[in-house]
Amino acid sequence: MASITSVRVATDFSAAAQRSIERAALLIRQLGIAHGSVCHALDPHFIRAVRDLLPVLAEVEQKRGYAAESGLEKARRALEDASGIPFEQIVKEGDAASVLVEGSHPDELLIISAKGETSLADVVIGSTTERALRRSSGPVLVVQNPATQPYQKVLIPVDFTEDSQRALVLARELAPDAMLHIMHVIPPLPQEHGLQGVITGEDMAKYLAQTEQRAINAMGKLLTQCNIEPESVTTIIEDGYTPMAINKKAVGLGVDLIAMGKHGETALSDWLLGSTTHYVVNHNHCDLLVAKA
Repeated sequence: MASITSVRVATDFSAAAQRSIERAALLIRQLGIAHGSVCHALDPHFIRAVRDLLPVLAEVEQKRGYAAESGLEKARRALEDASGIPFEQIVKEGDAASVLVEGSHPDELLIISAKGETSLADVVIGSTTERALRRSSGPVLVVQNPATQPYQKVLIPVDFTEDSQRALVLARELAPDAMLHIMHVIPPLPQEHGLQGVITGEDMAKYLAQTEQRAINAMGKLLTQCNIEPESVTTIIEDGYTPMAINKKAVGLGVDLIAMGKHGETALSDWLLGSTTHYVVNHNHCDLLVAKA
């Protein structure tokens, strides 16, 4: 039985949001989900600005509300027609990320586009999408591309935490027929350790060999925990700077989905989301699934 029981689709009525709707419909049919919702946030800054103007302009606020309801109705009908299940409409005033994740739960998949209607794409990714990734209690699928077919190739970076294990499980669920490439990146020694002038090439070779062996053992344990036969997937262990290694491998393999855990092995989860996940979202050209245990 699928662990995802419902989906929530974010829309700002842009062409990018339409890709999220198309992917949602495809996944719903694939997973047998029985319920979904489509959500839109009204920009409180725009509304506040209108309210501060002459009273005669108050109708602008009303018209914007009507337009949102009409656009949401159109999106809801499109989702229902494509998926065959009922969808709830949610339109609220407030911060977009907060509206999108309000009432979310661990078995609900939030589907959101990487870029919205604004031309300030970097700001949108750094704010709405990234804050939604950070705040959501369930998995988040960030859609970049049109949903022309089910996912075919998936790259799953793992650090052997519970979050990365959850990402692996969800990747199999969302892409049951895809080729899975499970990757672990051995990071370089931090510069602040002050080892550059002390450690020798032989020391570094030993460090990499021992770290690689631990990664091999952990990879085997992870596959066992997830009931995955090693012969059915490709495992990759490399050393390097994690975000760049992930994107380079994604391009080289031609994957259409990257699935990764929300938090890393460090307690600085917000920093990780602001670096690794932020880098992957902003520099890769495929969809991204972020999971939390």
